[in-house]
Amino acid sequence: MRSAFNAALADDEPLREYRREWPSEKWETLADAVLAAEASGDLEPQALLRVHGKWGRVFPDEADAWAERLPDGIPVKMLSGLTEPKTPDLEAPFMGAAPWQESEEVYKARPNKSLARRGSMRLSEAIALIANSWPRDLSALTRWIDSLNAGAEADAALAITARRMAGYWDHSSSLMPHPPGKISLLEATIFDTAGRIADPAAREPLLRGLFRRWHAYDPAAAQTWLGQSEWPEERTAAIKKSLSIP
Repeated sequence: MRSAFNAALADDEPLREYRREWPSEKWETLADAVLAAEASGDLEPQALLRVHGKWGRVFPDEADAWAERLPDGIPVKMLSGLTEPKTPDLEAPFMGAAPWQESEEVYKARPNKSLARRGSMRLSEAIALIANSWPRDLSALTRWIDSLNAGAEADAALAITARRMAGYWDHSSSLMPHPPGKISLLEATIFDTAGRIADPAAREPLLRGLFRRWHAYDPAAAQTWLGQSEWPEERTAAIKKSLSIP
């Protein structure tokens, strides 16, 4: 089953063209088979999300209607209606238009609906799942997480959000949002988000890792930040030592 599934969803161009010709019924048959295979342990838990995502790009109404019939606690039902079709958009992976062109109150209702469908899934796991699937505006994601007042239950989601924001640093220098050596709102928000993680055993290694990643991307700005930050001396000393910064 695993090899057949991987072959069916391979991302080479001929197969993408082939799948565009699939009727919705064929996608539903594949989704039913993958759902059964996940339940038996024959496929990894993310397989159904992959199928539903690809199905939904072509037949969004049919894919979401199928997901609505599933029991609560299944990730694909939780996330149905949360994500939007992915496009090769690099202009604003951090800041940008709201995920849905609606008021903040209205679009918060969507992830809250997803959370209400978590069934027996742990709250921390459910929030993290939503954070990992949240489309585009990651600053809006941090506001939604804050609105939950979930305390340590939100730690994993905050870590996911900070790492997703830091993904901007991995783009080529031609996509830099500001001149080298300058500190932007992006960096401030990344470190603020990671810094709100309640568990120090999770927070401190993440902050150090994020800083090293930024330092590799823009060492001048990173060192300027370190000199101006109000971080605890123990944290800054550990970072300086790991990077041989005087």
